[in-house]
Amino acid sequence: MWDSTMFLNFISHNIQVAQFYSDNHPHIVCEHGRHKFTSMMSFLGGKDMLKSVDVPGTNTQIKVTQEVLRRLLVGMFVRCQHLHSEGKTLEGCFSADNMFVPDQDVFMIPYIEVKLDSLRMEAFKPYTDEGGDKDLMKLGVIVEDVILSSETELPADLKQLFVLLRTEPIKNKNLIYCHVSLKGPRGKLSHFMWLYKRLTYLQKKVPSKYEKIMLKFKDDKDNWRKRANRNKFLAKLRPFNTCGRGGYSKHGKGLSRFYRNSVEHLLKMFDDNNPNSGTKPEEHEKKAHPASPVEEEELEDYHIAIILTQAFPEFLGDLQEAFHEQNELQRFNTEDTVPLQNAAPAVATSEC
Repeated sequence: MWDSTMFLNFISHNIQVAQFYSDNHPHIVCEHGRHKFTSMMSFLGGKDMLKSVDVPGTNTQIKVTQEVLRRLLVGMFVRCQHLHSEGKTLEGCFSADNMFVPDQDVFMIPYIEVKLDSLRMEAFKPYTDEGGDKDLMKLGVIVEDVILSSETELPADLKQLFVLLRTEPIKNKNLIYCHVSLKGPRGKLSHFMWLYKRLTYLQKKVPSKYEKIMLKFKDDKDNWRKRANRNKFLAKLRPFNTCGRGGYSKHGKGLSRFYRNSVEHLLKMFDDNNPNSGTKPEEHEKKAHPASPVEEEELEDYHIAIILTQAFPEFLGDLQEAFHEQNELQRFNTEDTVPLQNAAPAVATSEC
């Protein structure tokens, strides 16, 4: 039989548990909603995080991230961002085993919701930058050393993200939360064009900032023009042309202009090279399974992004970092990656 002390302890514990779930409801898997979630590692079982793709214009392949990995990364950052915005931190005291995702993925949401389970009630601490650093650093370790532990080769932009996550990541959170590695091929090209428009503005209106951004690309040991010339499509854009206003310098100014011209004009290179007169690339392969106009557009952008990713694997990441150092990166809309700091969680995040 229970004595009064045991009964009071039991009631007190249940109250504490109820308070724990109430205070941390958005971040943890609640008991009555457990059937709607599965462990992250079980969810990832059998799914490819990276894939090798052919690079048009060469006889080579490169590794690129799959959409499931990008959406999962964003979901992890969303969880950290919301946790920190509430003044809480786990100080890195969690593992892949504590991470759960919905049993049914909702593709209309731009990220995979990540929640936590099996945490001690005292796990949540008052937020400090040091604790925030530990949370983001632990996410980097989980992705690099657990989820991608069997991968021997990583995409360059993913390596850049992991470098940012290893040392004082809170200082670089604006860069991390909209990092180019979180964007799909079409998103990368769109993001670059916004950056380039801002570069053009800075060159005219704030030349001191423009020059500081360009300094990021001053020391190009492996000449970018040589790399571009190895791809037969990029070679058609004459990367070694240095004459007049249409020429390219060997450093950042020339590279950024060449990258912009590639995004704008590279599709015509496909059309000129296509043996099926009057058709777009791979259109003859699609006739048996017609694609929507959006899918065709994404496929074309995908080709361009793959070509540029191989030729200039670190360029977009370095450009983002240079913008970040000049307090320019926060100007851009990052709604396709991590929601803004004060944004409310997506509807699905309120479900247990």
